[in-house]
Amino acid sequence: MSVDPASLGWRYTDHAIAYMTSLSRRHDARLFVVPITGGRQFEILQEIARRHGATFVDTTEFMQGPVFLPRDGHFSPEGARRLAATIANALER
Repeated sequence: MSVDPASLGWRYTDHAIAYMTSLSRRHDARLFVVPITGGRQFEILQEIARRHGATFVDTTEFMQGPVFLPRDGHFSPEGARRLAATIANALER
């Protein structure tokens, strides 16, 4: 995905998060945004979540170390466990 927050993909993402946050509030729930990317894309997602009042889960620590299968892009078993723990901690807050 682009690192330009004005790109079509990010505008769509912004609209989708706004809509999902609105639906969540109507049903007395919270929307959690859990990024599995870093850098500028992480920052853009964080800003979108903040703007719409969604709960942004900071995955910076989770992304440190080998969390993906080599040459695959899917989570390794350890990566899946670490992400689950990161999300569980966010849900408990």
